[in-house]
Amino acid sequence: MFQTFQVTGVLTAVEAEVEFSPKYKERTFVVKYDTSADYSYDAALTLANTKIGMIDGFDIGENITVHFNVSSRKVKDNYYTKLNVWKIEPAR
Repeated sequence: MFQTFQVTGVLTAVEAEVEFSPKYKERTFVVKYDTSADYSYDAALTLANTKIGMIDGFDIGENITVHFNVSSRKVKDNYYTKLNVWKIEPAR
């Protein structure tokens, strides 16, 4: 079974779109969560291809809930992990 995750927090940054090839582009944004702890945590999440515009309706400082999947791949001796977003909504 495929595992999905979600995080709720404050939108703190939205990066510009990056095109890796004519068929693949992505955009990263950051959500700060668990702000009640002594130290808050940041999650950098990725939007790819047709999902890039999903973040455009939200403002920096807005509370949002992000639904995502985790994917990792190994290149040589290093692992690279992405949090791939499939849904963004205002936090309730």
